[in-house]
Amino acid sequence: MFSAEYYRNLKMIMLHLANPQGRGFIFVSSLNQGLIPYINNALKEEMRAKGRPLSIVELKEGESPLQTIQRAASDNPNHALVINFLDILIITKGTEVLQSLNYGRENLNHLNVPILFWASESTRQLLANQAIDLYSQRRFADITFEDAPLSIVRPSLESHFDTEFKTTEEYENIRLHITLLESQLEEAKASHISDKSRAQPSESKYLASPPMLLAADIIGRETELRDLKRLIMSWQGMKQLRGAKPVVVSGEGGLGKTTLVKGFCEEHGHLFNHIVYLTMNAVFKPEHDALAANEALFLDAFVSNEELVLNLNLSFEPTADAFTRFQMVVAKLNTCSGRNLLVIDNMAAVPKRIWERLHTLRHWTILMTAREALPNTQSFPLNTLSPTDARSLFEKIYEQPIAEAVLDDILGGIAYHTQMIEMLAAYTKEKNWTIQQLNEVVTTRGIRGLDATHINAPNEDAHQSIHALLRSRFLMDLPDAYTDIMRYMSIMPTVVPEADAWTMSAAQLHDYFEAESDLAAFTNALNALAALRWLTRYGVAYGIHPIIKESVFVQLEPNSTNCQKLIQSFTKWLVPNEEIHEPMLNRAPFGLIGEEILKGVFSEGGNFGEDDKAVALLALRLDWLFRDLGQLNKALDYSLKMVAIRDAVLPSEHTDLATSYSNLAVTYGALGQNDKRLDYNLKALAIREKGLPAEHPDWVASYNNLAVAYGSLGQHDKALEYNLKALAIWNAVLPAEHPDLARSYSNLAETYRALGQHDKSLDYNLKALAIQEKFLPAEHPDLATSYNNLALTYGALGQHDKALEYNLKALAIQEKVLPAEHPDLAQSYSNLSATYGALGQHDKQLDYNLKALAIREKVLPAEHPNLALSYNNLAWTYYNLGDLSKAVGFMKKAVTILSISLPPTHPNLLTAKKSLAFFEDKLGEEG
Repeated sequence: MFSAEYYRNLKMIMLHLANPQGRGFIFVSSLNQGLIPYINNALKEEMRAKGRPLSIVELKEGESPLQTIQRAASDNPNHALVINFLDILIITKGTEVLQSLNYGRENLNHLNVPILFWASESTRQLLANQAIDLYSQRRFADITFEDAPLSIVRPSLESHFDTEFKTTEEYENIRLHITLLESQLEEAKASHISDKSRAQPSESKYLASPPMLLAADIIGRETELRDLKRLIMSWQGMKQLRGAKPVVVSGEGGLGKTTLVKGFCEEHGHLFNHIVYLTMNAVFKPEHDALAANEALFLDAFVSNEELVLNLNLSFEPTADAFTRFQMVVAKLNTCSGRNLLVIDNMAAVPKRIWERLHTLRHWTILMTAREALPNTQSFPLNTLSPTDARSLFEKIYEQPIAEAVLDDILGGIAYHTQMIEMLAAYTKEKNWTIQQLNEVVTTRGIRGLDATHINAPNEDAHQSIHALLRSRFLMDLPDAYTDIMRYMSIMPTVVPEADAWTMSAAQLHDYFEAESDLAAFTNALNALAALRWLTRYGVAYGIHPIIKESVFVQLEPNSTNCQKLIQSFTKWLVPNEEIHEPMLNRAPFGLIGEEILKGVFSEGGNFGEDDKAVALLALRLDWLFRDLGQLNKALDYSLKMVAIRDAVLPSEHTDLATSYSNLAVTYGALGQNDKRLDYNLKALAIREKGLPAEHPDWVASYNNLAVAYGSLGQHDKALEYNLKALAIWNAVLPAEHPDLARSYSNLAETYRALGQHDKSLDYNLKALAIQEKFLPAEHPDLATSYNNLALTYGALGQHDKALEYNLKALAIQEKVLPAEHPDLAQSYSNLSATYGALGQHDKQLDYNLKALAIREKVLPAEHPNLALSYNNLAWTYYNLGDLSKAVGFMKKAVTILSISLPPTHPNLLTAKKSLAFFEDKLGEEG
């Protein structure tokens, strides 16, 4: 007589009322008022069976609802309470009833008994607007009974006339109250209350966007989508969302949780001011501590999402750990006003400190997907499809209707699991089988790793069974070549940016994998796997669904040994073509793939072997790439991984170890950590002095690196010594116009300029430029560097028009080839501002200084010397513009940073201190 939804609702209410330590309150409504007495009686029977008394309390017009409830609790100690007639009391007494309850909410809590309020949808809307504190403290989301037995009809107001209304006047008064309250509710929706707590912006802003939708269209989830909206939006009337439990769409892998939350974002995203969509990508690794592993994955989802970090205008210190960075993200999210939505896809259990930080988010509804229900959250369990919807999904993929009843047996045998339905339907279509043929295979061979009992019993054990089924991905026999493809794909990205889709095309994958078959056969294999839903095809690219990726990863265990061919082959794609002097930036589209491969094969435990040498080389190339892209924290991470492997597998004096130290030194230098830069350069030189002949090119690398390191520390005489050593070797072994010779000329020119020998600086800069203009493409970044160096030298010589000419040449190249927030672009803006300042064009000087500062404050650590340089430049610019107060303020910032990042005797620090004293004296004279 009742639906499954009726009994689910009844069970949820019992969880509240029968809890021995229960307290607090919930709100329940029924679309059929005549159903309420039946439900109350059913609750009494259920509570009696559990040995817990229940009292039905009827609110009356003569006393406040709080007094009525307190008296009932006093008269019936330890009774759970069901409160009737809240709707009628509001109709007769008005909304002051709500305010009375709101003010008395703590008294209700102190009763220490569970309370259920019957409250219609319109009453709940009034509660959300006029009793916000009370409504926000309910134990879980509202419950609505939508159905009723056929024998019960909805009673009209008139049906109560004889038994409940004494006079026609009383009846008409209630009618009038209903009309007035309905009118007030409509007015509230359009009033300032609506603006503050119920506003629905027409367009949401994604601070972090969901990835491309890879799953099938939603079939049979319309009800879940509606219920999810009701659950989430029931909190949206609150002014403060603090304390609202996250909603977790829970269920086994492959049921469509991700598809559901993406569908929610698509359909209801306009209701939120901001949306953040993050994917945690929790992976089942039984050999590791799950909680610690999941914490690392969770933090990575927050702090490594470049779109989110960029939109929040955040920059992290390189030494800050992941949890510190996560706290910074949370703090920034808390500055977002309005109603906002945070989605965390593929969530798993994490340590308490993560939950504590999440619960500090204000104005954010949190929606998650997870395999299991999570503690301290509101669970939204996603069940398997109904038999009807399961059949519809199968027929959609099979692309024809199916009359055979045996299909229902097959679908029941796999527990109506969404992902498995998709795969079996696609397999049947690909094989061009009938349903009878599929049934024969399933019944004779089974689904490996599962038995029928587990499949047919969706309960606690069903999670294990279905997960085992997903992990046993190769349920039909596959050729070995397919197995190799799937192992490699399990450490490739699930999806790449649309502009870079070609990097995951069949031709590219064929090259990465060094497939033995020709391209046509390899493409056929990819298409066959895509047809079986083991891979996903979008445009020219191929990807892998996260669920399948996890399953394959666990089953085939990719590592540095069985993926050696892929690691070595792909690493070559991160190397620019030196014959045509290709810039490293051209290799940027391959960065995401390289990161995924490294993540898949890098041994976090540090148990490295011979095969990990290839992983170290991949990490080195990623270090170079991300350094050139200006993503210095990523570059440092990969450089440290490279050094960790080589330290473990190479002898202490191996020359590759020296190369590792040199590269780590360069990355530390880019981050402004010049002491570490010098330390690792000296380590590299010590190895090379023992193992290489005197004029080996690697000596030159060490000498040049040391020259730069000493120069950054203000020791320019030492820098000159090593510059000249490097040049002496190149002059002995290289042709007169070799590009490497040009680099030595440039380094020497910079040192001479730092020493004030500007004529020599100009001479070597022109020598370098002559070689580079002959060999490099017209828009090569190294050419822009030479133009900037020349501009600085001309400026030092007082030839500011010439300096401006080369500044603009450099900027034209860099604005075309570099990312918009690259540190080198900031340097060009800074150089150009200095030239405009020397030319007396202080408005332009200010404009370019501000452009440089905007980039540096985003991408550099807070104590980076280049940030101090920007503050120093701005201080002098404001001085030139007559604003001494701002000049003092910015110079103080410069001195603070330089005092931390440079030795006490460094010329730059001493000069900054003198400048600050000068500005303060001038400001004092004005005062």
